[in-house]
Amino acid sequence: MSADREGRGALVFALVAVGLCCGLPALVGAGAAVSLLGLGLASWILVVAGLAVVVLALVEARRRRACRRRPVGDPPGRSR
Repeated sequence: MSADREGRGALVFALVAVGLCCGLPALVGAGAAVSLLGLGLASWILVVAGLAVVVLALVEARRRRACRRRPVGDPPGRSR
């Protein structure tokens, strides 16, 4: 019985060692490739997000400026 256990333990150890020896570099290599690709895509996403923030800020600034110009008692729909 203990010989079976030792054989299984050695087999499990060998499988883990092979997995770490061969699988870990493959995973790191795949992760590096995906990171580089993601970094390229993320740059464009950041540019688009930045432009969206600028556009929203400009719209908000125009809206606030329009609210400041209108006299206090006038309703928003009326113009003079």
